[in-house]
Amino acid sequence: MSDIRIFAVGGLLMSGVLYGIYLAPPLVSSETSTRSAVDSVKFEAIFDEELDHCEAQPNDYDCQCYARLSGVVQSTEGLNVPGTQRIDRKQLARMQASGSC
Repeated sequence: MSDIRIFAVGGLLMSGVLYGIYLAPPLVSSETSTRSAVDSVKFEAIFDEELDHCEAQPNDYDCQCYARLSGVVQSTEGLNVPGTQRIDRKQLARMQASGSC
């Protein structure tokens, strides 16, 4: 192939990659949106459940902190990225709460 054809094919491939990146939703955002707002009714139910869970465990966690963090993580809607797998929300929440409290 001539150099111009190689350049053209490379340009088309790069354009496709850039377009795919443009279409992908942002994984991290500094903006707060209504989609990521905490559902207060769901938060209260999860808070009570996680507080009971923490108090039943033999650990040195601050159970109020643990239940609050776990409740926020579980009651916040996460971003769905096509083609990816998500960790269980309860497991994620408990891991983050145990690491922070």
